[in-house]
Amino acid sequence: MMELAGIDPPSGLDGISLVPLFRTASQNEGSRAETLGRRLFVEAVQPWAAYGWSPLFAVLEGDHKIVRGLRTEAFDLRADSPEKRPIVPIPKWTQSLEEFGRSFLGPLGLSQDDRRRLGPALTSLGLPWREDLYCLEKGSWPDPRDRVGLNDKLFRARSAFEMGLVGRASILSNEILEVDRANFTALDLVCFLAVRNGWKGVLMDNLPILQCNYPFRGTPYRYWGHSLEGSKDISGAEKALLMFSQVEPRNSEAFYDLAVLYASQGKKEFALENLRRAIGLGADDLEKIRQDQRLRPLSDDPRFSDLVGTVRPSPARGGDPAHR
Repeated sequence: MMELAGIDPPSGLDGISLVPLFRTASQNEGSRAETLGRRLFVEAVQPWAAYGWSPLFAVLEGDHKIVRGLRTEAFDLRADSPEKRPIVPIPKWTQSLEEFGRSFLGPLGLSQDDRRRLGPALTSLGLPWREDLYCLEKGSWPDPRDRVGLNDKLFRARSAFEMGLVGRASILSNEILEVDRANFTALDLVCFLAVRNGWKGVLMDNLPILQCNYPFRGTPYRYWGHSLEGSKDISGAEKALLMFSQVEPRNSEAFYDLAVLYASQGKKEFALENLRRAIGLGADDLEKIRQDQRLRPLSDDPRFSDLVGTVRPSPARGGDPAHR
């Protein structure tokens, strides 16, 4: 945009102008490599983060392109611009592009040092399913290119959930789990709905699979904590929610949940400290926080008003057992 406007960009910016690419596309002159003067790297971590599938990356150099997930595919964009016919056998230039792409990849999830550090806290939770034979961390992920058919159903499940169509969201999520049993989004939706609606059987059918496949994500500990809280096991709930906060220390919801738990127990100091951390990490809907009846035990403390402002009178209303 700066180049098109005739403005010199500040020095040190990460990236280059794409204007030469536009001009080449319109004039059909030269190759992409000649136009841009470098290889282009593209990364997609969302399949791993959202669904428990493998991440993908691609490298583009001129008319050569590779896409790497669990397997590598190579394309000649001049002969096959829609990328419908991967080159077989894999050409020699693929190796160079793949090595280039790998050099940009970062770690997925927590480091091994963090996992070892959190090990004792995880053991101390005493999860009832921890000795089950199936309870092993997911060691491999489906390639997203082999799961494209689930994208539409995943989108519709999430949309139904956002619109409050609980039954529809539950049905779609369970249909996904029939063919992709460790799908993170589907397990997340099913467990959330189970906690919110008190479906203990449904929760225990799915929460162990969620926790065993994703032991270093915070979601399973959140749902386990809320389940224990509902069973009046406050000590167990506290351990689970603390695990949530340790696994995802930048997630405001972990500290909000702890604030709610401590408020219910009259532990104002702990509640206010965790609420402060939640707000600092992005829980900035202060009106919603002011009206959250689960935090009512804090409402007469001036420090609560300092954090969220003055509480306005309103009809009593409760929050979901799993606050989002």
